[in-house]
Amino acid sequence: MKSWIIVFFATIAVFLIINTSHGISGNSVAYVNITNTLTQQSQTSAISSVEYTFLYNGSGKINLTLPDYASNIKLFLAGQPYDFDELQSKPCNSLNSSQLCVVLEIDDVRPSDIFTLSYSFNTDYSGGTQFNSTFAFTTFNLTTTYLKIITVLPQGAGLLSYSPKPATINLTGQNKEVIWSRGLSSNSQFLFAVSYSDVFSTQSSSQPLTSYIIAGAIIAGIIVALFILIRSKGALNPPRIAKKRTNPFRKLLNEDEEKVLKMIKPSGFTAQKDLVTSSGFSKSKMSKILSKLSRFKLIKLQSIGKNNKIKRI
Repeated sequence: MKSWIIVFFATIAVFLIINTSHGISGNSVAYVNITNTLTQQSQTSAISSVEYTFLYNGSGKINLTLPDYASNIKLFLAGQPYDFDELQSKPCNSLNSSQLCVVLEIDDVRPSDIFTLSYSFNTDYSGGTQFNSTFAFTTFNLTTTYLKIITVLPQGAGLLSYSPKPATINLTGQNKEVIWSRGLSSNSQFLFAVSYSDVFSTQSSSQPLTSYIIAGAIIAGIIVALFILIRSKGALNPPRIAKKRTNPFRKLLNEDEEKVLKMIKPSGFTAQKDLVTSSGFSKSKMSKILSKLSRFKLIKLQSIGKNNKIKRI
């Protein structure tokens, strides 16, 4: 039991060095409301999304102090984007003097202005099933009458512990909230920490990977089976060679025309004068026969000078 307590407070001490410190410097602030929403990304990391709302009762200039690793910084006044100047990073006047902070300077602030600041940052954990989140708030030269901090744990997380006590614990719905409310005075420091159980268990994280492997093996087996089936079907049923269609006009040829057609070489060209000599037909009769065969698309005539060459189609 003692070793568990030592580990818990040692982890919190680490977060004192690496986590967030906040501050507002100005003339008068009526209240500050901070919502820190934790979104678990893996067994070793989470994203903190911070929404920071405050009502300013004074006028002039406000300086906001944020951690230098804050990203996606956005500022709104009454729901509308509001310009700000980002000053050079400098050591924070807060829980750890070695930590750097970014100062946001807001000019021309009017009484009763309600500002909303949002930003995010990643948090890495040292492993195990217990996670901690530490959120620090440091006041400066101001009069702040009310501070409310809400830490929203990831969905499905189990709340283990929190400090300081007392706090309001909201366990309804999927999210679990730890809420601190207190009055503030100038130059005060406050530390808010929660510890919660791991959202991603080893079994739940490995189960989807195993399912993907099984599904991939089944799909690969189906592809291989289809490939073998197609190959075997192709071997049993070789592709058929389409037969050359017979020209229907060939049935209309007489005996002499059929004789001349058979005398034409199946490949290459045959000279018309050779057909006249071989057939014994006159030149005029041969010309009529070849003309008819050409009309019937049975031969192709090619004229070369005074000589004709014939090719079967």
